[in-house]
Amino acid sequence: MIKKIMFSSICLCFLLLNHLPAFGQNTDDFEFRKSNSGITITGYKGSNKAPVIPEKINGSPVIKIGYQAFAYKQLTGVSIPNSVTEIDTAAFYNNRLSHITLPDSLTSVGDVAFSYNRLTGVTIPRSVKAIGAEAFSENRLTMISLPDNVDIQLTSFYLSLYDIYMRSGKKSSEFSITLVVSDRYEIAVLDHSVVEILGYHGNEKELVIPARINGMPVIAIGNRVFSHNHLTDVVIPNSVLIIGDDAFIHNKLTNVVIPNSVRIIGNGAFVDNEISNLILPDFIISIGNAAFTSNNISELVLPKTLVNIGFAAFSSNQLKKVTLPVSVKSVGEQAFDSSVKVKKANIFTEALFN
Repeated sequence: MIKKIMFSSICLCFLLLNHLPAFGQNTDDFEFRKSNSGITITGYKGSNKAPVIPEKINGSPVIKIGYQAFAYKQLTGVSIPNSVTEIDTAAFYNNRLSHITLPDSLTSVGDVAFSYNRLTGVTIPRSVKAIGAEAFSENRLTMISLPDNVDIQLTSFYLSLYDIYMRSGKKSSEFSITLVVSDRYEIAVLDHSVVEILGYHGNEKELVIPARINGMPVIAIGNRVFSHNHLTDVVIPNSVLIIGDDAFIHNKLTNVVIPNSVRIIGNGAFVDNEISNLILPDFIISIGNAAFTSNNISELVLPKTLVNIGFAAFSSNQLKKVTLPVSVKSVGEQAFDSSVKVKKANIFTEALFN
């Protein structure tokens, strides 16, 4: 009888251990999908607000955190094992994470993967090769460490960080950020040298954006900063390099002069305004998806430095014809309305203007 009890106890312990990885997290709390490569976590149904993701489930390695697997779970913490190579789109979207340690096995982080949390710092392992759009947006990051040659997107972190990292040749760096409220503006000060506007609390209809705040140049206008503000006129200073996604969406702007300093205009930056006269800068490189959709633009001169035009960038306007400079390498679908006559300038035509 004693031997039977002991044997039963050993079997029970074995079964429990098989379902309880480190710190007692039950693998039954995780929904998953198995492939030849390993396990993808697809969902979480546990009550622990700081789950420990197992390194293996049923003997197979956990290699991926799937789409929205832990989104909207009110997590305050999470432990990611050193087997995970990919964190998919929105995997940890909209939680309460204040700290995250990414494993050295990780190679990619998807779009909005950690967006809308409470992170104050993040260190990207050297193994990571790509970070998606807005992967760490809408946090309170004051320290960001990047290794060499990570493929980051314009909105992965701060716009100003993207600019400095790319101009440095993708060299590893640890960025310190100070978050400040100055007059009507919420700002991020990057490395005590440049300013990005993150928020605006004014009510002017005619706005002159300052070129300097607290003595430092404003080089970026962040995502959604001036959206839904009933602006009729805006002066963008000749210090701004990047205009973020939806920065001026849903206003009443009629005329916009983009200063020559601007290199990148983000997705939806000027959607749904009343712009009839648009002057683009001489040195712009990229115009994002739907950047000027739903305006009244009837004439458009595209600079000879322009490389990328995004999806629906100038749709729903009053354009009749557009000439693309030879510099343009990619044009998104429906960049112009179907009625617009689009032609590509040839090298001889361009030579006449050089």
